[in-house]
Amino acid sequence: MVTSQKHKRILILVGKENGEIASITFELLRAGRELAEKGELRLAMRALYLATLSHLADNEMISIEVYKSNREYERELNRRAHDHQELLAIFSTSLNFFESVWYGMYRIVRADFDVFAANHQRIIAVAKK
Repeated sequence: MVTSQKHKRILILVGKENGEIASITFELLRAGRELAEKGELRLAMRALYLATLSHLADNEMISIEVYKSNREYERELNRRAHDHQELLAIFSTSLNFFESVWYGMYRIVRADFDVFAANHQRIIAVAKK
């Protein structure tokens, strides 16, 4: 559960201009680290997922809109970044895992979070190429 206004503000990612997205990505990463340190792995995972979307938007691989679902972002990424097969595979794997934790009954443990965080870093690295 999100308990502070600060984290509620950070987790809202729509309606931002491209110039603001880099600072949003940084804030989301910082929130993710703080939440992970507190053992709030589910929320930390959400912050990393939103940071991933923010980074992909900053690199014009997706556009963030309030009405889009996670699967719509995945389809858009497939259209715009079809030549980045590694990126697409990692994103799909991460999205499936994120949804099983966020919307499902899967309880995340630290080892799983660490894999998710490593995949986030791989997405960031590949998207910069």
